[in-house]
Amino acid sequence: MKAPFGLRAALVVSSLLAACGTPPTPDSEEVPPSVIALEVGPEGGELVAPDDSPLAGVRLKVPAGALSSRVKLSVDGTLDPTPLSATAERVGLQVVVGPSDVTFAVPVELTLPIDTELVERHDQKSEDCKVWYRTNADWQRLERKTGAEGSVTVDLAAPGVAAAGIVSQFKPTSCVTNPLRCVVVPKGPQATGCSDPSGYCLQKLPQPQHAPLQNGPEFAVVNRKLYYAHSPGTGRISVARYDLETGTSVLLGTATLSGNIVTSASPIAVEADGSAWLGLREQGNLKFKEGALPLFFDRGVENGRTKRAEGAVVVGGTTLRMFFTDDLYFTNGSTTKPVPVPSFIFDLVLLPSAVSGKFIGWASNAVFRMGFDDVAATELLDVPGSNFAVTSSLKTSGVALAQNATPAEGTTVWETASNGVQTFQTGVRMVALDGDDNLYGAPVNSAEVRFFTEQGGEGVIPLTAAMPPSADYYRMIPRAILGVKNRREVVLVLNGANTTVPQGVREFWLLQQAD
Repeated sequence: MKAPFGLRAALVVSSLLAACGTPPTPDSEEVPPSVIALEVGPEGGELVAPDDSPLAGVRLKVPAGALSSRVKLSVDGTLDPTPLSATAERVGLQVVVGPSDVTFAVPVELTLPIDTELVERHDQKSEDCKVWYRTNADWQRLERKTGAEGSVTVDLAAPGVAAAGIVSQFKPTSCVTNPLRCVVVPKGPQATGCSDPSGYCLQKLPQPQHAPLQNGPEFAVVNRKLYYAHSPGTGRISVARYDLETGTSVLLGTATLSGNIVTSASPIAVEADGSAWLGLREQGNLKFKEGALPLFFDRGVENGRTKRAEGAVVVGGTTLRMFFTDDLYFTNGSTTKPVPVPSFIFDLVLLPSAVSGKFIGWASNAVFRMGFDDVAATELLDVPGSNFAVTSSLKTSGVALAQNATPAEGTTVWETASNGVQTFQTGVRMVALDGDDNLYGAPVNSAEVRFFTEQGGEGVIPLTAAMPPSADYYRMIPRAILGVKNRREVVLVLNGANTTVPQGVREFWLLQQAD
């Protein structure tokens, strides 16, 4: 029987390289407008974002009688750093409707696109989506009026900021309901300073000075430094570097965006000098370096095609940037080549591979391992279903995926060099490999971490004894999990809690194996 994660035959891509012709220049600074605007009077009107706009899917319908005079209304993408309410999770764009001094006599109708994969990640459907709205106060929840698959429509009483989202659904920790599943983490040869008889230690790290975005570009851990996206204000984006040893953090610069930021993007790539890359689609591939202005690459419009930046990966000391026009390309800054992935590009995840000089990429259902110098040796990994997380080995073990065939079930597929392909029915949506190549996974609605060994063992680590829907339980639900190279530990980004305001504040925790 063919393994579900088995390698298919290598692609021969020289003909693709010749057929694609000369790719577009990757470093254009022309930025497509993200705002839609229209003069509307008492008779009413409708603002609709073009299909090739960063706001594609956004619609503002103004009924007759909503305005007493003619006004130029606008909808623009924005990045509001104010966290949503405690149990809310963003699943789509943030926009700002203006101008702010306009009064609507009757509500207008706002339609926002949603990321259906993010919705499914929380075991929900399009009809479960809502919109969170604010002017200068806290977020208010607006119930769904109507909406097709992939969108949500609500009535808006006044101009302001709006964000599509869902209410997170709690699930009990399996360790509490079935204590026999709660087993200790397997011991490894490297010392971590943890000697707890349970087999693992869970330590809360100092609260970060610069809060991570609730949703957005992924995290990265390099040399015990945690890199993540941070917004210092509406429409601005930074990369923060958090020291796992001291709990201190610094910003590597701040960029002003011309429009919206996507709710998910490729993991952050970090170069040897500490420079960090974010892939923000229409905003470009952004490079942040401490003490320097951020640099924008791979954005704008050229030959009628809008570029969409898909992130960067550092392989063998070389930084490769990905961008999408009619096809997917990657560049080392001087040479640009098409990526030979015969699949519709829905999203992209880039990670270094244990195979020297290569990296792992995921695009829609196509998972591939390839290098820049030898694209003819590209290997497609046969992975059915929808994949929400990909991680590559920190040592020798290849690649692991967290998959989701249906909203209620999850499958983890793990390919190792020594033990071939393993498949676990887990329900996890995030995966990470620690320094010993033990595989950890986390769901998005349970306060627990699950782990797996190359020998086929698996277990569950409870993160709290609290039960849902208590605040203490919700606080400990993971939002990201990352392995730390050369150490038997993983970093957890948890929901967090704040006792003074009803908003989620992310917390950093460290999970270590016992010596």
